[in-house]
Amino acid sequence: MRQQHAQRDRVLRSSQRMEQRSKGANFAASDRNRQSLHWRRQQNQHRIQFQQLLRRHMAQNRSQPAPPPVAAVRPPPPPPGAVKVTPLPAPPPAAVAQPPAKPAPPKVAVAPKPAPPPQPARVNVPAGKSTSPGKLSNINAKLFTAVAKGKPGNIRNIIRQGANINAAGPDGMTPLMVAVQKGRIKNITYLLKAGANPNLRNKNQETALTLARQYKKKKARKRMVKLIRKAGGVEPPSAGKLSMIDAKLFKAARIGKTANIKKFLRRGANVNAVRSDGMTPLMVAVRKGRIKSLRFLLNKGADPNMRNKKNQTALAQARVSKVKKARKRMIKLIIAKGGKE
Repeated sequence: MRQQHAQRDRVLRSSQRMEQRSKGANFAASDRNRQSLHWRRQQNQHRIQFQQLLRRHMAQNRSQPAPPPVAAVRPPPPPPGAVKVTPLPAPPPAAVAQPPAKPAPPKVAVAPKPAPPPQPARVNVPAGKSTSPGKLSNINAKLFTAVAKGKPGNIRNIIRQGANINAAGPDGMTPLMVAVQKGRIKNITYLLKAGANPNLRNKNQETALTLARQYKKKKARKRMVKLIRKAGGVEPPSAGKLSMIDAKLFKAARIGKTANIKKFLRRGANVNAVRSDGMTPLMVAVRKGRIKSLRFLLNKGADPNMRNKKNQTALAQARVSKVKKARKRMIKLIIAKGGKE
C-alpha cells in the first residue's frame, strides 16, 4: 500500500510540474507579444509626431514673404574741390626684331605627265531594249543576284550605278524573268515601274507572262499575271520551236485529257501554238478524234481557220479523219465556230 501511495504522489507531483511549466511558457509568450505591441505603438506615435512637425515647418516657410532684392552699392561721390586724376595711357608695345627672310629656292622645271591612253566609251542601253544574250558584266550580274534574293533597295542602288534593267543572260533570261521564276512580287512591281520590258523572250521563246503562268503557287501566280498584263505583257505566238508548256499542251490534246489541257492553258500555254509542221493543238485533237478536247479548245479561243504546211484547216482534216464515228460531230462543232476549208 505504501508503494502505491508513493507512486501516486510522484505522478501528482510530475503533473503539477508540467502544469507550472506550461503556464510559465504561456506567460512568457504573452509577455513578449505585449512588449512587441507596445513597441509598435511607440513607433507609430513617433512617426505621426514627425509628420506633424514637418507639415508645420513647411506651412511656416510658405507663409514667410520673400526677402527684398539687395540694391547695388555705388561708390560715394567725390568731395567738392577734389582734383580729377586721369590714368596715363599705356606705352606702345616694343617692336620685336624679326629674322631676315630666307631667299626663295630656284624653281625647277617639271616635265608634264604623259596623258593616259584613251578608254573605250561606255554605252548605256536604254530601258525597253535588251542586250544580246551572252556573258554578263559585273554590275549586271549583281542586278541578277539582287533580283533573285528579293531586295528592292539593292536593285534600286545597282540600277543607279548603271546596270541595264533589260540585260539578257546566256539563256536569254532578263532580271524580270528571274524575279518571276523566284516569285518575287515586290521585285516584279519595282522592275516594271522602272521600265523593264515584259515582252522580251528567252531562248525558249518564253516571255515573263509565260513564265508567270507556269509558277506553282496559285496566289502568287495570279498576282504576277495581273501585274505583267497591266504593264502590257502579252503571250508570244509560237512558230516552229515549241516551249515546254506548249509541248505539254500538244501531248494533252493528242491523248484527250481535258483536265490537263485546262491546267496547261492556265500555266501559260498558247492555245494557237504552231508546231514545225504547221499543226496546232486543235488539228492534233481532230486527227485523233478527241471530241471533248476539240470542244474545249474551241471554247478557249482556238482558231479553226489556221492552216498547216499542207494548206489544210481543221475542217479539212476532220472530213478525212480516220475516226469515222467522230467525223460528223467534229465537222459540226468546227462549222459552228466559223470553221472553213
